Amino acid sequence: MKVSLSNRMKAIVDAVPECYVVADIGCDHGKVLYQLLKTGKCKYGIGSDISEMCAIKTLDLLRKNNIRNCEVTVGDGFNAIKDRVVDAVIIAGMGGYEIIHILESAPKNYRYLVLQPMNHVEEVRRFLADNGYKIEMDTMIEEKGKFYDVLRVNSQGKTKYKRLNFLFGMNDAHNPSFVHYVQENIAKYEEILKNVPKNKQKDIKKILKYLHKISKKGVKNG
Repeated sequence: MKVSLSNRMKAIVDAVPECYVVADIGCDHGKVLYQLLKTGKCKYGIGSDISEMCAIKTLDLLRKNNIRNCEVTVGDGFNAIKDRVVDAVIIAGMGGYEIIHILESAPKNYRYLVLQPMNHVEEVRRFLADNGYKIEMDTMIEEKGKFYDVLRVNSQGKTKYKRLNFLFGMNDAHNPSFVHYVQENIAKYEEILKNVPKNKQKDIKKILKYLHKISKKGVKNG
């Protein structure tokens, strides 16, 4: 059975470190878990989803491809794996506040997190920085005109981010997806600048300076 991955899913797979046990919370269709186990990047997989239908889809995909080094459960957040020790946990395709809510009550029984929030990424980054996580990779990919942030996080350590890092991650002009994102957002921040009081324009001007710098470098790199 042929399984195709979107660019977003490929980026998630790439962000997962080689490990023994990986858990995909909110596994949906199971394609990411399938790819990690098929390639041997992870030796054992746990898939969980709050939806029984999604859990069945994941199990069906894995069985049809003769992947047996795994288990699939129905559960909400970390409840499905709370008594397990895992190397890496994937939480992808959810809203930023939902991811934060899941992590707030989660035991740190894992080494790595791979997160792909669909929105409110700045808040996710701030939560990680405030709660003893180290963001090791923070990149962006584009697919069909939409932009997705993908983070790899160590459960122990410190994140030393500045204001612009919380907003835009660790992307730079060498990432064509990020350059395109920047170019699309310059007009947005220029409009914001027009509508804020002068005493509050300093931060917006710093952001615009940064965005224009990335945009110019991106044109040169391209």
